[in-house]
Amino acid sequence: MDTLANKPNAASRRRRRPQRRRKVNSWDSLCDGLLVTVVVGSALAIGTVHIPVLLAVSALALLGATLETLALRRVPWPALVMTALGLFSALQAIPLPAAWVSRASPAVADVWLRCLVPFGEPALLRFPLSLDAGASIAEALKWLTYASVYIMATRMRARRGSAWLVLLLFGSAALVTLITLLHGVADLAVLYGVYHPDFAVGRWSVGPLLNSNNLAGYAILGLFSGGGLLLSDRSPVPRLPLTIGLGVITVALCLSGSRAAANAASRPPSGPLSGTRSATTRMPRGASAVTLPTSRISSVRCLISASCRSRMRRPATINALLSRPLNRRALPPIRIAAVAIVR
Repeated sequence: MDTLANKPNAASRRRRRPQRRRKVNSWDSLCDGLLVTVVVGSALAIGTVHIPVLLAVSALALLGATLETLALRRVPWPALVMTALGLFSALQAIPLPAAWVSRASPAVADVWLRCLVPFGEPALLRFPLSLDAGASIAEALKWLTYASVYIMATRMRARRGSAWLVLLLFGSAALVTLITLLHGVADLAVLYGVYHPDFAVGRWSVGPLLNSNNLAGYAILGLFSGGGLLLSDRSPVPRLPLTIGLGVITVALCLSGSRAAANAASRPPSGPLSGTRSATTRMPRGASAVTLPTSRISSVRCLISASCRSRMRRPATINALLSRPLNRRALPPIRIAAVAIVR
């Protein structure tokens, strides 16, 4: 009787296992989709420099990190450090007694105590450590977003491998540079046909990242990511799309006119892709060294350097843009995902 009674239970357990697997796979797919949306969307939305976009991106990132944290035994320490920095920024926006602020930062307290003197109003009794509490809250939100992206990227690497994260970085950079090139070919001064930049932007810099240096840094990140996938035997996509994407990124990098890109491209090649290897370097048994002709890499570097330097000599709006200090320094979370690949 006992064996007959146990048979239905065993059958029901076997039925529940596929359902649990499907549920886990659906949650994993949802978290991966949130990571892709945050990384790509934050870059396409003008680097998430506007507060409404930052709120939307941060909400998606926090949702994905919350779902991923439920499956973690412990949170990675870099994410904890970023969260602590976010809390530190948020604490600076909390109003404190004037005596406390005077001890912590006399200069800030002096500004707050004298801000109402021209209007004949009494001095404030409580004020925050930050002179711009709204900016401190925004920075705290950015740090929490970075920590959330790091957690999601770490979990995605554990599920799918580093190649998929590298593909995400490469795809986002290729998409940003492609949109920039399309705006330049069409000679559009308005981003997406609706957004008017409040500063002068060159023809080949109108894109999701309006600053040439930011665009060049993003393109270089995508260039190395795509190059790694092209040389790897574990690439999840064929080589033809990778080659096309690398071509798009290289053209956008040449036309960016960035001094930083020119300096990076003018450095002598070094590392595993330089085509040279030290005599003391030992390769593991069974491993093959990836060597490329030095002349090809040097020619690509010279092309990028010459293109950027030739554009810098033009007294057009690009030089005016590069010489103007940026007041919006929000970087898309793609670099946090890049850090998660290395760890």
